[in-house]
Amino acid sequence: MSRGGASVTATAIQVVVLRPASDRDTDAYARTIRSAFDSSGIAGTYLDGALNTGVPVLIPQDPTGEDFKEHHAAAMLDAAVFTVMVVLQPSVANPKLRSVVEDLSSHHSARIGLMEYYLPRKIELTDVQQAAPSDRVREQDLQQPQLAFEVLQQVRLRLLEYGLKRGSEAQGGGRRRKTREPTLFLSHAKIDGIPTALSLLNLVMRLRFRPKNEKSKKETSEEVSRVYYDAVDIKPGENWQKELLRHSSSSVMIALRTEAYETRTWCRKEYLQAETHGMPIVVVDLRTQQHHRPERLPFGRATTVRIHDGNLLRVLVCALTADVRLLRIEALVAELLRRLHPRRLPPFVVLPHAPSELSLAGARAEINRRAGSWKLGYVIYPEPALHGVHATAARSILGQSDVRIRFYTLAELRQRLLGKSRHAA
Repeated sequence: MSRGGASVTATAIQVVVLRPASDRDTDAYARTIRSAFDSSGIAGTYLDGALNTGVPVLIPQDPTGEDFKEHHAAAMLDAAVFTVMVVLQPSVANPKLRSVVEDLSSHHSARIGLMEYYLPRKIELTDVQQAAPSDRVREQDLQQPQLAFEVLQQVRLRLLEYGLKRGSEAQGGGRRRKTREPTLFLSHAKIDGIPTALSLLNLVMRLRFRPKNEKSKKETSEEVSRVYYDAVDIKPGENWQKELLRHSSSSVMIALRTEAYETRTWCRKEYLQAETHGMPIVVVDLRTQQHHRPERLPFGRATTVRIHDGNLLRVLVCALTADVRLLRIEALVAELLRRLHPRRLPPFVVLPHAPSELSLAGARAEINRRAGSWKLGYVIYPEPALHGVHATAARSILGQSDVRIRFYTLAELRQRLLGKSRHAA
């Protein structure tokens, strides 16, 4: 088995799901994890709000076979800088799978984050009376999306760490990683948004996943999913205004768009702060009226979800996948720019959704702040590419800068790199 590191062309991160080939009970868990990353969730299911993150999810057919161990395992791990390895074990652990996991971990420990999950035992109808109370309220249909949710969070945290490491290696570099937090900021109007906000907060607490034999491990915000909720997180005596603005500019935002949301000054400030600082935003449309006034905030740029069926998990999954997608693209952009500028990484900002005046102005300010001796910076935004007056207006905003800012989609940046490679050849 190869002990080498990831290849030069490796992706930043991937998910590998290992489970006994003979245990069909693990199939649904594996499929659910995959659907959380590639938006293949069936409409009406818990994960139907997932966005396509672009993170590969590999599910080997028979990870305990000799062919996999001898010919495929090392190449699979070398395809990514880091691998989140999810091991699905039946209630009684499979010794062959355990041996494979131990072997891979010993050879690639620095590049593997291990998540071992033991499937709960099945409870037959005749066993209900004898089952423990915790078994009777286990909500087995929620366990598969619960695991997928935590895998998403682990990938997100690893990408944050990857960005911090890459940023420290370059004097220029991308987003202000030191202030980025692994939290979900809940923006809501107190007058009509508290019930949904508390429901989301309670759901996150319930979805916390803990691998077997780690019951004593202390929980921290870095290990579990966390929602920033002002009534809980702002301590007595703290400057609440400063805290709200700080967290809204450094966290993924979930904006509960109720009827009163846009009428509240601090809701507008939080939303505009997040948009200006290029944070991913998920808008939960909770309005009930038939007619509405023109919107005051750029809601149309962000992803919008509805929970008419009460599926709050859709909101959380959408928020996590939006951030994972952004973090993965940031890692990819950093690698592409290194090929264009081998000596030193220039300053760049990746926008999470279609550009707005606010996000462009914020990106321009960030490029100027990080430029140093650089006279060049990059702003990358999602497809589709802007054309005509929209592209002209965007470049006009970015043009009001001390640094020359190149404005590309990811596809355009790749094309530029390809053109440079052909010219060099």
